[in-house]
This record gives sequence, structure tokens and C-alpha cells, in this order.
Amino acid sequence: RKSVLVVDCVSETSDHETTYVSPCDGKIWKQYVLLDLEGWKSKHPAPEKTCFIMSKTYRKVGDTTLTPVGQITSTLMLVKENVSTFASASLCERVVQLARESFMSGKTKPLSFREKQLKQFLKMYEENEDEMVLALATDLRKTRDMAVFLNALQDSNSQTRPTSVAELASALVVLSSTAKDGEIEARISSKQESIMTEIDLCKNDLRHILANFKKWAEPEKGLSVAFADQFSELKATICWMGGRTRCPPAQHHTLLHQASKDLVNVLDGVMINHDPYGVVLVIGTWNYPYLITLEPVAGAISAGNTVIIKPSEVAPATAALMAKLIPKYLDPRPFHTSTGTALSHTPLHHTLERARFRLAAHLSTQQPGVTQTTCYVVLLGGVKETTQLLKERFDYIFYTGSTNVGKIIHKAANEYLVPTTLELGGKSPVYLDSTVDMDVAVRRILWGKCANAGQTCVAPDYLLCSKQVQSEFVAKAKTILREWYGKNVKGSPDLGRIVSDQHYKRLVEFLSNGTVAVGGETDATERFIGPTVLVNVKPSDPVMQEEIFGPILPILVVEDMFEAVKIINSRSPREHPLALYIFSKDKSVQNLFTTQTTSGSVTINDTLLQLCVHELPFGGVGQSGMGAYHGKHSFDTFTHNKSVFVKDYNVIGEKLAASRYPPYSEKKLSFITFMMKKRRSLSLKYLPHAIFFALGIAATFAGKAIAKAAGYNNNEAVE
Repeated sequence: RKSVLVVDCVSETSDHETTYVSPCDGKIWKQYVLLDLEGWKSKHPAPEKTCFIMSKTYRKVGDTTLTPVGQITSTLMLVKENVSTFASASLCERVVQLARESFMSGKTKPLSFREKQLKQFLKMYEENEDEMVLALATDLRKTRDMAVFLNALQDSNSQTRPTSVAELASALVVLSSTAKDGEIEARISSKQESIMTEIDLCKNDLRHILANFKKWAEPEKGLSVAFADQFSELKATICWMGGRTRCPPAQHHTLLHQASKDLVNVLDGVMINHDPYGVVLVIGTWNYPYLITLEPVAGAISAGNTVIIKPSEVAPATAALMAKLIPKYLDPRPFHTSTGTALSHTPLHHTLERARFRLAAHLSTQQPGVTQTTCYVVLLGGVKETTQLLKERFDYIFYTGSTNVGKIIHKAANEYLVPTTLELGGKSPVYLDSTVDMDVAVRRILWGKCANAGQTCVAPDYLLCSKQVQSEFVAKAKTILREWYGKNVKGSPDLGRIVSDQHYKRLVEFLSNGTVAVGGETDATERFIGPTVLVNVKPSDPVMQEEIFGPILPILVVEDMFEAVKIINSRSPREHPLALYIFSKDKSVQNLFTTQTTSGSVTINDTLLQLCVHELPFGGVGQSGMGAYHGKHSFDTFTHNKSVFVKDYNVIGEKLAASRYPPYSEKKLSFITFMMKKRRSLSLKYLPHAIFFALGIAATFAGKAIAKAAGYNNNEAVE
């Protein structure tokens, strides 16, 4: 059973590291997850330095004291205030410098190294799933959180909520001793959404990258190099058929999609190398902290970059867990600059802590002849630390978050002309007509809206439909939501909570727009808002002026699909949605929205599932973002396509290009124009195969001719 340890003895051992001493047994606990519980403390006064820790392995000792049994395997929450702050400018500079030294050493470029890191990345998810789910519960209150736990207390033997630390501990002891086996677990634990919408998606993306990234990394070769590959394979085959044990390996390269060249460079070699950019900064956000932060990191690793990872400070538990796991699983070893060999594993980091947020950097002192290669670093902090980090010079910046902050990121990147991917947001509309299976359509729309309490960048933002369809939708929504969450919606273990008081207050104000047709339940103490459908909403209402990012779905009534398209396109220039959802069986309706609107993606007859297809790029357009990722698109995002042109000194090639040299003349100009002119012709990329096919036919006829000349007769051989 889960229990709570009350820690009210806190001692600081140094400026950069804080330890927590348990009054139960005097043991020292380190590296706990920091979480802001100011709301809890304001309602439940406690000593200034009181901390809460929830963990798996505790048992009751005495009446109100709990002490650990064995080693802590996962930490849910910890609070500590009044920890001294520190300057981070030199730290950020040092971290970026070490990451650049790591990249310049060439360590991250070999495919074998990348493969090892990606496998370790996958192993990290597989071995720490429970701890990752607990961190999500702490930050986003996804089904396992203090509020639900307290509800379980209240529904059991406690008539009122605990009002002090001592009462909380006592209540938990009572609950642990009276509840039936599995009862508490069933009521406070439902991790399906966390795994389904984050962890599994991250694991599957890694599996997809591991299966394909070596092919993606191959240089794209032009036609003349393709000839070389064919002859290389022929040479290796002849060597093997000759009985030799050591033969040169055949070479294989990816052909350019358009391998044809003009006559002037038909004999030259052309290729495209996929080079890593260098030091990449990935800035994540809080609503899907693993998926949004770490999936781009996987793409950057597969491309051969070093990565600085900046998780969101709004989700401190998951951020701190990343800071703990990344250096544990990904390569943190020092690299010897003179020998090029990895040294034995040594600690490369210490943790710097501040109030509520920790800035974790993996550093150590320099050793003679050794560069501390910090290939993958997690930096934790708030706005101040991020601002300082953006002053450093990166080779690529990948940001996910709000449009306003995206503009700040882009402006900072412009200082050094750093290429940037911005994954932002926007109001993602849904069009619904009467041709669909209404029960299925409503389920799919509501699921997309209720996942993560509506805090999803591609969640359905508003619904466009006719008056008749609106009535059907509202009736179905009431039935389905009751089926999913029961009569007590707030008590459902499958509904999350709003991430902060600020976001909660903003969403509650939207409930006054139009009329609440479904839902509308709120609870400020838990930051709870139930799934809500609004009708009688006008396009000018505040709920229609910004991305909702919560479980509220306004409905705009339209006459037909053309009015719906007009509304979508009437928003400010370049305010294109990140996603557009069309629910219709009519192909003409689907085609109208697909061709006459602009959006990051279009999904027909479902929501959110476009994120599960690794071959589809995910990204916005206009105000909803720039650039894309997922699968190969992640690899492409973090690579520079470097053109390589190879010309040798053969006489024919020099003659063909000699007209470029002075003195110039009309004759030379006419010749060079003729040679460089692009002509419509069949692609030459299959020419090597055609040549070898022709050679095979010629060899067959030549063999027959030789046999005939030697007096060999097929008919006689048969007899």
C-alpha cells in the first residue's frame, strides 16, 4: 500500500546540494522531486520547512509514524521552500561548451554510437515506466494524485479532509489498516492514459527510428556513383565465385530521387550527405512532458547531434526525473582527446538546486588530456534560466509551447541565425455533418477533447455543425460522458486536472460564454473542470479568441460546409490551425476542407490519432508553428543536407566543360548553353540496371556462340 512519510527536519549540507533527514530513523534522503504545493500549504498550515514524500516502500511504526522499509523505488512528491538561488550564466556557458567539445570530438557521429544510445533510450522507458507514470501524476494529476488520494481518505473512514501534516499521516495509517487489498490502488491508480498517450508513443517512435535510421543516414548518391556501386557488387561477386576467402565488400548507396544530370556534368559524381547540425537545444512543454520533450531528442540523437534538454518548469516532477534518468542511461563518459578512446565511467555531474526548480547539469573538473563529453544534458529551471540559456550559441533550436513564447525563442535564435523548429498551437476546428455514425463520431471527438483534461495542442478546440447535428451531439455527449465517468465526474480516476491556478481561472471565465449544455462542473481546490459543451456561442466570444487548452468544447452553428470553411479561413492572416478534423462520409466534403483550408494536418473521422503514424510529419503552419518531426521527419529536422560534387580529371569531362574558360565567344556560349540545357527525358537512375540486363543477354548469346563454335550440340547432350 502507498503511505506518506512526514519529514520536518531539513538540513542543507552545501550551497549546491540539499539533503533531507527523516525524523523517523535519521536516514538521509537525497535527490527528491521538487513540487510547488503552495495551494496545499495555504489551506493546511504546516511548519516552514515541512516536506511531503510519497513512496512505495513504507510500513507503519507506532501510531502516527511511518518509516521506510528497504530502498525507495519511486518518489511522488516533495516540497521545500526558501532554498537559496544561484547565478546560472557561467553554468549554461560551460554546459554548452562541453556539449560542443563532445560533438567536435566526433563521438556522436558513428552509427554504432547512435544505435547504442537509442537502445539505451528505449531501455530507459521500459525499466522506469512506473516512476514515469508517478511523475506525470504529480505534475498533471493524471489519475494518481494527492487530490484523488484525499478523496479516497474522505470516502473511507475520515469524515473531513486532513487539516495538518499530523492529521494527514494519521488518516493514511487508518486507511492503510482498514482498506481491502487492492481497493486503494484501484481508486487512485489508472495509468492507461499516461502510457497510451505518452510512454508507448515514445517507445514506438524509438523502435521505428532504430529500424530505419541507418538507411536514412546513408548519403544519397547520384548516377555515376550508382555505376560504381554496381561494379563494386560485380567485383565482390566475381571474387567470391573465384573461391577467395577475403573479398572487398560491395558498396550500396541511396540514389538521389532525381539522379538525372545535364550533359556537361554527366560524368561527375553528385551526392547529398546528411550531416548533424551540432549542439541542439530542445525546449519542451508541460502538457505531454515525455512525448513532446524526449521524442525530438530521439531524432536529434539519431542524426548524430549532442543535445541540451530543457524540460518545462511547470512540470517539475517529470523534469527532475528526466534529469535523473538521462545521465544514467545515455552515454556520460569522458572522452580522451589524444587517444580517441572512452575512459572508465566517472561521475560527471552534481545537482544544483533552487526553490521549486532545480538546474541539473552534468559537469566535472577537467583532467589532463581529457575532455568531459557531455553529450546529452538536462537543464532544469524557469524563465530566468531559459532566458540565460538562449544567450548561448546553438546550432539548432527545437521549441514546443505557446505562440507568444515561440516568438521570443525565434527572436533569440535570430541573433546567431540559428535554424529553428517551432511547435506551437492554435484553435483546431472540427466539422461534423449528419452523414456519420453519430455515436462513434461523438465518442471520438469527446475522447480527443477529454484526454489530459483537454490540455493537448491538437485537441478539438471548437465544433462547427448544423442546428440539427448540434442537438444530436449534445444528447449523445450526455449519455457517453455518464458512461465513461459515472455520475460523480470529479471522482472518476480517468479525468486529470488543470495544471495551474492561472490556467484554471482562465478556463472558468470561458464557462460564462454562451450556454452550458453539458457538464460545467468545477472545483477550485482541485483545479477540476468537468468535460463541458457550450452552445449559443458567438464567433466574437472570448472562448473563440484563443486556444482553449481545457475540457471545454464550444459549438458554432453553421448553415453548411461552405460557411464552416469561411469561418476557419476568416481568422487573422496566418492563424492557421495545428490540426483540422472532418467528420463526414461525403468525399466532396472531405475534399473541400482538405483543399480549401490551410492547417498543420487534416484528420478525417477521428481525432489525435495522426500522432501515432510515424510516417506522417507533425508540425504547424503560420502562427501554429514552423517545421515538423516524427519518424524520418525528426531525423531530417536535425540534419543538414550537404551537397557534394565530385569531378575527376578525365579528358572527356574536361573537353565538355572547356568552353567555360576565357576568352569567351558566341560559339562557346552556344555550346555551353546546349550542354547545360535541361531536357525532358526518361530518368537515368535505372540505366545501370538496364545495362547489366543487356550485358546478361549479351553474355547468354556469346555463350551460345562459343558453344556452337566448339561443336557442342544441345540435342546430342539430351540424347
